[in-house]
Amino acid sequence: MAHNGTAAAAEFQKLLDHRGIVLNYPMFGNATRANSARQDFFVLWKDADPDIPILKEAKAEYSELQ
Repeated sequence: MAHNGTAAAAEFQKLLDHRGIVLNYPMFGNATRANSARQDFFVLWKDADPDIPILKEAKAEYSELQ
């Protein structure tokens, strides 16, 4: 899905919509890997329109963790 922001956003939204289902996700309970993945996400989306709802939500959730 490289270079397909719409498809990537849709997949990410699935994770957000079904958080309870991903409890066995490899990063659950592993703060170091979760933080790394979060940073990777923000690097990939650094040039995205800041008004994209999924990006706004991710930034808001990240700020809550700080």
